[in-house]
Amino acid sequence: MAKHRSVFISDVHLGTISSKARELHEFLEKNTCENLYLVGDIVDGWLLKKNYFWPKTHSKVIKKFLSLAKEGTNVYYITGNHDDFLRDWSGFGLSFGDIKVYDEVIHETPDGKRYLVIHGDMFDKLVDTGPISKFFGFIGSLLYHLAFNISMLVNFLFRPFKVHRWSLSATVKKLLRIDLLPFLTDYEKRMVEYVKRRECIGIICGHIHRPDIREIGDITYMNDGDWVSSKSAVVENHDGTFELIRH
Repeated sequence: MAKHRSVFISDVHLGTISSKARELHEFLEKNTCENLYLVGDIVDGWLLKKNYFWPKTHSKVIKKFLSLAKEGTNVYYITGNHDDFLRDWSGFGLSFGDIKVYDEVIHETPDGKRYLVIHGDMFDKLVDTGPISKFFGFIGSLLYHLAFNISMLVNFLFRPFKVHRWSLSATVKKLLRIDLLPFLTDYEKRMVEYVKRRECIGIICGHIHRPDIREIGDITYMNDGDWVSSKSAVVENHDGTFELIRH
């Protein structure tokens, strides 16, 4: 049993077949913490609106969150773009049991260092509140999960032959020569500016499904990844240091 001061997870996408809910439940059983931050897109409200999918493993994860909060863990639910239906109520003290809902919070380490905890979609110029962008966002999400599920099926069928794991989404990006560098550069610039306005020295976020810890100028950037492919989390040790771990 690993004991941490804080654990940060995001992009679980409960309600989709791609969600690694069983593995997340195992992770929560083996990793305890004083503070648990659910950093957005925990439930995929976009796809649940179109296709109801909710197995018992997804309910077990929700029950685990609630039981941890009841037992004394500080559980913070940060809204994301896939669970943005909660944003209409987050400013009015919305809570589920002992879990409070926020759009963003500031986490302080034992020595008083401030880190902004936010999902991260607000820095994404491809995401806004307009109906057209929401429509294309939904289509993009649908295609992402479809590509991921096709990859899972192909890898399962070829597992007896011990071939390398294959990713359809990665293959498509390579064939189309999609360059994400300009997008990521703009994303990081907007993010750093906002973090400084909030008078924090770093940020802990999700959204882009790319687990990472690094410095961007004088700002510490931490992305906890997702529970669709990377099965990763950012954890804070009791001395206030952070690390990225995978299940």
